[in-house]
Amino acid sequence: MDLDRPPWPDAERIPEKRIREIFRPPPAMPARFVRSALVVGSRGAGKTILFRYLKDTHKDFATHIYLSTEFASLTKAGHGPLTPRYPENIENQLSGKATSLLALAISDRLQRKGLSVPTEHLLRCLPKKFRNGLNKIDAQRINDTRETINKETLIGFEGIAEASPLVSFVSESGDINRYAHGPLLLLLDRADAVPPPALLPVFELLDQAGPYTTLVATRPGIGGEPLSRIARAVIPGDSYDVIHLGLHPRSKDWINLVKEALEAQFGSQFLTLPESVRNSIMIFSRDSIKVAVELVAGCTSGGGVCTNSELVRLFEDLRDRRLTTAQRTLQTYVRDFRDSIRFIREEVLKQHNVLTPGVLVTIKQRAQPYLLHERTRLDLFIDAALRSWAICMPEGQQWVPGIRPMQVEVPPLLVWTKKEKLWADWDSPAEITVNAGELTGYRGHKDHAPTLFIAYRMTFPESVQFRNSLEECVHSYPDLSEAVVLDGNVPLGATWPETIRKRISKSNIVIGDIEGLRPDILFELGFAYGQGKVYLPVFKEFPEKLAEIPNWLTGRQTGYYSDAAGLEGIVSSIATHLSDPEFIKPPVPPQPVPSLVVWLRQLEWNKHALEQFRTQIRREGLSLEIYNDSELTNERIIRRAVSAGLLVLSLDGTEMDVLMHYIAGAIVSKPSAGRGQKSLSRKVIILEENPKTQASLSLQKCEDSEETVIVIIPEDIVLAAGRFLNDYKRWMRQGLASRE
Repeated sequence: MDLDRPPWPDAERIPEKRIREIFRPPPAMPARFVRSALVVGSRGAGKTILFRYLKDTHKDFATHIYLSTEFASLTKAGHGPLTPRYPENIENQLSGKATSLLALAISDRLQRKGLSVPTEHLLRCLPKKFRNGLNKIDAQRINDTRETINKETLIGFEGIAEASPLVSFVSESGDINRYAHGPLLLLLDRADAVPPPALLPVFELLDQAGPYTTLVATRPGIGGEPLSRIARAVIPGDSYDVIHLGLHPRSKDWINLVKEALEAQFGSQFLTLPESVRNSIMIFSRDSIKVAVELVAGCTSGGGVCTNSELVRLFEDLRDRRLTTAQRTLQTYVRDFRDSIRFIREEVLKQHNVLTPGVLVTIKQRAQPYLLHERTRLDLFIDAALRSWAICMPEGQQWVPGIRPMQVEVPPLLVWTKKEKLWADWDSPAEITVNAGELTGYRGHKDHAPTLFIAYRMTFPESVQFRNSLEECVHSYPDLSEAVVLDGNVPLGATWPETIRKRISKSNIVIGDIEGLRPDILFELGFAYGQGKVYLPVFKEFPEKLAEIPNWLTGRQTGYYSDAAGLEGIVSSIATHLSDPEFIKPPVPPQPVPSLVVWLRQLEWNKHALEQFRTQIRREGLSLEIYNDSELTNERIIRRAVSAGLLVLSLDGTEMDVLMHYIAGAIVSKPSAGRGQKSLSRKVIILEENPKTQASLSLQKCEDSEETVIVIIPEDIVLAAGRFLNDYKRWMRQGLASRE
């Protein structure tokens, strides 16, 4: 696809030279922003192109900053945009680090424009340890400091934001530059993609009047408890303006805007579409110009006339993709969002006998047993659904931080199915009233509580204490009070390995105490990785022990449990993953490749066995890959090993044994390649120099997986590999026979 040619559903991809040509001003947008404003709009409503246009046309100095990019190090540390609440110390630290990062981002842009940077005020936005190198401002020093701060842990930013240094810095920046360059316009985009505490200093910029104007763009449904609190002090409409794009999506003004935007991108291709098709696109896209562009792109991609069947297939495909995305985002709060949509359709037909473009849903919930309304599971569901365009605010009703809407609209695209005709005329949305449990799919059932598995060192008192303290902290966290906490303790008579693996398989998140790098813990984390589970490695101290973690583990979010702050951070990370599964997805484990054979580690005592093995594998025509210890820090190599149909690894009592058990655990989690009767049993061969005369280095967890794992001496390699090769040849013959 040529990125310099339309269509551009994503506004950030529109070439700079085409912005003025493509942009159309939304209804009710002021000709000039005279004070700060929050710009709210659903997914694809036009926030980013508005900011790019303002930056391009502002006669004075304007800078467009993607908060999602500048605060990426905060989100990578496991703090998601949908996390409803944070421990007080973590909230303080996130606000502090956000203050430092945003001040440096603004400084970088001022410096690149040749404008003055108020050094003294900038330094107040940074921890003391970073101030010495910035006595003289230049691009290299700023970028070096940003890079270092991005890598710094949160602990060092405690208290940075308390005196609102970012407000002073931006005020001074605007003041010293305005006479030569005019007022400063800050355009802060993608506020919905960062952790809520990071927005606290941003909202302070909205509140304070000064020689600058701040515009913040966000989707509705963000902020959680931190922004709910600040909204009570920084009042929308009073402290700052609120501009809601697509507030009246059925109005003539908004429909004309969308048509003009489509004509700007597609020209005559859009105009030649039948009027009924164009009207359907207006209805199905509602307040999302992005959806309208996607639909027109599909209608015009063939170059000819789009038939009715092709049109229905196009709309159905886009609907299916939107529902899939919504389900992934909402799975923590809703049993099955597709089922919720089916229930809404049935209720509309039951009460109104006809389906309309869009459905207005009033939600009833039980009265809260406390005076102050805390955020409930329903509140969190509505926030997440608004953010993902699974639901919308009712026409004419603005969203502002802290609002808890109990009436929402389901977009026409999601309500429609291919059984109905494509709507070409607007009707008022049908109104229904449902109970909260009916909407979220828990009709007469209790919510499914999340399940956590803790892998800990059972013979170490400090690890046992960690396991018990973590469970206590989890159950004291409001959204995790009903969480089920499991571990490796099994009742007498139970099959130990099988029970543990079933527990890991049913868990949402696995937490592993990696202090001391015990092979049994890493085997369980490897099993979790192979299952595609989120897992959190934790250790006792932080950050002194960070250097002791192997390279192949440092890419993971880690926590520590030596004090209350560390435990709170672990629980906060758990809550983040559960509340926003789309935010930090675990890497998808590689699929098994039956013909791939991997040998890990060439050691002095296994050289002869390797030569025999190499000859044997090549004779059968399989692919053999051999990796040394120095290569095993590479994530790609680890993934290759985990995907092997046959894996040979060696244990020698060194630290590398830990990685070997991790990889073995991942393969044991998926013991077969293929499906049903045509599946092939994968094998892990563990080589030990002489396990018969010394204590075996392999775990009982490995040895209890005897269908997948065997432990041998090097002299037995040909016999052990031959068993797999016989199975492989039998499997290949079955495949050939079935094709014939």
